[in-house]
Amino acid sequence: MNTLSRLTASAKICETLVELHAMDTAVQLLRARIADASICRAACCFLAALAGDDSAKARLGEALVPQLAATALAGHTDEAAALDACAQLVAALTTRHAANCAAFADAAGGDALL
Repeated sequence: MNTLSRLTASAKICETLVELHAMDTAVQLLRARIADASICRAACCFLAALAGDDSAKARLGEALVPQLAATALAGHTDEAAALDACAQLVAALTTRHAANCAAFADAAGGDALL
């Protein structure tokens, strides 16, 4: 996933990765292994890179990723790299997307940030 994160330089590449189910795989991996800080960091970095594309951002919201991000933030308070990746994901998900902001807030994401 670290390599894929670096490939998301354009909207076309993001669309291709979504079509190849890379986004779905990363979401499933994050959901299944959210307690593992290293997997959480890698998945959050990749998903944050994809969330730069507005259509991917909407799909991530539909996949309940804002709620996963809140859970990841709360679960990795002692892992700086995982926290940084989670915060990047939250920023990418919520920028210019009110529904994702609301979903993150409803999942107590604000409390997790504090």
